Amino acid sequence: MMKYGRLIPVLSLITNFFIFAITVFSVSLFFVAKGQGNMEVVGAKCFKYFTVDSNILAALASAAVAAFQLKNIISGRLAAKGALPEWLRIFKFVSAASVMLTFLTVVFFLGPMMGYGKMFEGTNLFLHLTTPLAALVSLLFLESGARIAPGLFILGVVPMLLYGTVYVSMVVFVRKWQDFYMFNVSGVWWISALIMTAATAAIAFGIGYLANIISKNLIK
Repeated sequence: MMKYGRLIPVLSLITNFFIFAITVFSVSLFFVAKGQGNMEVVGAKCFKYFTVDSNILAALASAAVAAFQLKNIISGRLAAKGALPEWLRIFKFVSAASVMLTFLTVVFFLGPMMGYGKMFEGTNLFLHLTTPLAALVSLLFLESGARIAPGLFILGVVPMLLYGTVYVSMVVFVRKWQDFYMFNVSGVWWISALIMTAATAAIAFGIGYLANIISKNLIK
């Protein structure tokens, strides 16, 4: 029977392929049908949502991880316990932090404000719940590797900052988007920006430390 340590790369491959496939399916529906729940848009308009962007980032990272694990499995390097090269481990970490921001924002902010029914309707269930949790579990328990330097944890905040810059510009200054995340209620977008930056940093640093601690035990 295959030992657990040798089974990890296989589980990592399966999980990451699932993340990639379900994201491709979910995003493609915006182009062949219509978004659901709180994202009822058609076509490229879906890219204005951080949910979609963060899930695409997670899908790209998962595709890279799946390809890496498949290569190891084919070459017989199953004893690696899912270990990733540093660049790929950081890429997966950044993407996991991004989709967990999506998940936690839905659970603690958007869900109570808009209703959880909209948040988890149709493919939103995958984009808001399944993919974020799968990405986190995969990073923490199925992909070991070298310790991520704490100084690099801040990279987990970069996608949110990039998106936040665009969101504030389009909502507050250019006024081409509605405030669909309700971050500019009463004109206090700057408070929302500070809160989201702090929250994202907490998520990134929390995930980074957990990943290092668990990975250290996995590779023993």
